Amino acid sequence: RKQTSSIVLHYHNTMNSMMSSSSSFYFTKTGIIIPTITGIVSFLSSALIIFIILRTVTTTRNWSAYHRIIFGLSIADCFTSLAIALTTIPMPKDVIYPFEMPSYGNVVTCEIQALTIIVGTGLIFSMNAILNIYYLCTL
Repeated sequence: RKQTSSIVLHYHNTMNSMMSSSSSFYFTKTGIIIPTITGIVSFLSSALIIFIILRTVTTTRNWSAYHRIIFGLSIADCFTSLAIALTTIPMPKDVIYPFEMPSYGNVVTCEIQALTIIVGTGLIFSMNAILNIYYLCTL
């Protein structure tokens, strides 16, 4: 019985040290700056795709199903990428987590950011599924 409790204790200590070492990176400046940069790059890339599609549609007058799918995918990605790029900024000022970057928001802005990420990611998955079905139908 004593051996079983020591194994359980060792397991809990190992899990706690793994959780603290793996989750502490996300509180550092590097852990916050990386999603900010990648979110901005993703936002700008999707905005460029939207611009190209709108320019193509206005010049050729061809608003195909493919253009509509990619347009919807890019719109959803713009919203999601922007929410990810904001990282800790919309979080409440009195946040209890030890982030190394400032936060200027409140509970409402934090919830808006979370909702944007969740809904945007769901739309991205849906548009990807629609794009896959479209490609299967064109074969």
